[in-house]
Amino acid sequence: MANFTAATAARSINISSAQFPVQNAAMREMPNERAATVLWLLPAEPARAALRALVARLATEYKAPLFEPHLTLGSGSLNSLKDFACEPIRLRAVGLDFTAQFTRTLFVRLEFSEKLATLRHSLGIGNTGAFDPHISLLYAEVSEERKAQLARSIALPFASILFDSLAVIRCPDSTNSRADVESWEVVASQELL
Repeated sequence: MANFTAATAARSINISSAQFPVQNAAMREMPNERAATVLWLLPAEPARAALRALVARLATEYKAPLFEPHLTLGSGSLNSLKDFACEPIRLRAVGLDFTAQFTRTLFVRLEFSEKLATLRHSLGIGNTGAFDPHISLLYAEVSEERKAQLARSIALPFASILFDSLAVIRCPDSTNSRADVESWEVVASQELL
């Protein structure tokens, strides 16, 4: 399954190029000179649709980039998916939070479970530094006061999220701008069975 093209991978995780752009390596260079490869967990329906709608609404309101809702597991490679098998994983949504960091402007904080630790270890990620599982909802420059207000006012329509697929993403080694987000490309994906 790891031999997907970017277009095939985009279809397999239901990324609509009209709403959530996915780049192809031939389409765009990385905005900064160094690229990284990371592994994402992708939410299953109906959480995926709810999160996409929320990301789209916030992106429109704050003139921010659109992106596929995901949980970044850590650095990885296409080889990480070779012969990999895992059941879908459910994580409890702890609440909404925010930081001054661009990629954590506003996000859903998720529990760190033993299953998630095992999944990361089986992908070769293990303990490669601090890991705070979350799904970002907005990447933008927003005042602390406004972020706090958003975190208090948004009600999540679920208490937990089921993740049913993995994706390998090529991205800048540091995401700090709209151009960085818009350069992300799906290299491959795989359903969790």
